[in-house]
Amino acid sequence: MSLSDPESPWWVLAKHRALGELGAFRQGKSPLPALAESLLELSDIFREREAELSGVSPPLPRPAGQWIREFDTVSGDVEVISSIALDEGWSELPDDEAARVTDLVRVLVDLVDELPDGAAAPEPHQR
Repeated sequence: MSLSDPESPWWVLAKHRALGELGAFRQGKSPLPALAESLLELSDIFREREAELSGVSPPLPRPAGQWIREFDTVSGDVEVISSIALDEGWSELPDDEAARVTDLVRVLVDLVDELPDGAAAPEPHQR
């Protein structure tokens, strides 16, 4: 997945992608396995670019490493439920698993909303 656009920083593109995919899932337009795969891809990107994420402005409400670990954990939970559903051949999630996924998606939306929509803070020598 490419997150390059001369008009927007990569984390803004990642934020829009994540919110779009989470929204599509909530509306029933995207299956759970597709959401899980996308979230894992985004987790990889966030981990690879942790140093850049540390310099966003306005800053995240917690250290970037902590934010990434939380995103990884919640995304991993979605992936586990998706894998179980595939292994079990469920056409629909049981009520308890569906409620859990709904809660996880809500947490992910809240987390992703913490990403800023703007550019990184300028380097000290550019101020």
